[in-house]
Amino acid sequence: MREIAALNDSNPTPRIEMASHRPLDRIKPLSGSRNKSENSMQWLRTFVYEMTGTHTEADKRCIPFELSLREGAIHWFRQLPKKMKRTWKLLSNAFIRYYCSQFTQTALFRSYSVKRERSEHLCDYLNRLNGYARNARLQFEKGGRDAKESTCSSSW
Repeated sequence: MREIAALNDSNPTPRIEMASHRPLDRIKPLSGSRNKSENSMQWLRTFVYEMTGTHTEADKRCIPFELSLREGAIHWFRQLPKKMKRTWKLLSNAFIRYYCSQFTQTALFRSYSVKRERSEHLCDYLNRLNGYARNARLQFEKGGRDAKESTCSSSW
């Protein structure tokens, strides 16, 4: 038993590293679709929530973050500079800039560019569209709204 403890002290194995990242099984892997800003932001919120529950230091979140990426997202991560991969604040900001750019746009612009997801129920889509309109403070005039073109141009 002492030999095993000595091995663990001198050379930590990936198995021990993985044991400290238990919430990974609750985080759905991110494939990296850039046109799904809302899904990307929700994924990041879920990731941060699960990591906060482990009381892990902020910069130690970078490893489980990388392990949660798939397909295009892992290719995006691999091209980042080393400092960015190891510093949570830089990494999360880069993720938001790249995958959640829709959230940095104005509410008015988002309301014009909103599209209905394939599996999204029509009522959910209209509620989301109304939320964007409220956030943008679009004016209603005689039963219609200023941005009626956005509703007509969106995919039904």
